[in-house]
Amino acid sequence: MKLLTIMILLFLLPIAQGALLHGVVYDIDSNQVSGAVVEIGTEPVQRMVTLEGGFSFEIPPGNYTITATRYGDSTDEQIIIARDGTFRLDLFLFPSLEDDTELGDFPSVIIESFPPQPQKNYIPLFIIAALLFCALWLFYWKRKKKGSSAVSPDDQAEDEEQLVTCLKKLGGKATQKEIRKALPYSEAKVSLVVSALEHKGKVQKIKKGRGNIIILK
Repeated sequence: MKLLTIMILLFLLPIAQGALLHGVVYDIDSNQVSGAVVEIGTEPVQRMVTLEGGFSFEIPPGNYTITATRYGDSTDEQIIIARDGTFRLDLFLFPSLEDDTELGDFPSVIIESFPPQPQKNYIPLFIIAALLFCALWLFYWKRKKKGSSAVSPDDQAEDEEQLVTCLKKLGGKATQKEIRKALPYSEAKVSLVVSALEHKGKVQKIKKGRGNIIILK
């Protein structure tokens, strides 16, 4: 009798071992769903209909797929039960993407074709800019050449003679500012004539302060 009792306990022990998986089924608005069919892939498959969203299964450790469906809404989860114990898993039902009545019709997108935009041609602008630059350079070159040849040797000699005469009248020594006042020359022309005379050795220019003193030799 004692041996029979031990054998019965050993037979019932694997049945008593296992895990309890329970949870609640919700819809997309987080409301508990009654009447959802929950199924778990045990051997054999276990299936139940939720009451106020609740479900529970007794299962041995292992890998399972648990699904829940109701009126076209469904969800599935892959779970791993690694040991015995009590586990909670809540499921959320989502509308099926294949259900046209739930999602409705999306408006068609019309893609219009546009004529290709003409590419801008910058070559004419470059040509115009180059011609304008050449014209300005030619104008400047001619003006500079005309200005450099405007003073003839005779005019230069006459200007030098007038400046020497002016220095003699001023006592052989004067500031460049005094010479400019005595002669109808610009400051630049006075400087030019003084430099020419200094180069020829007829005058001596001495720097004093901000001005120059011109001495007749």
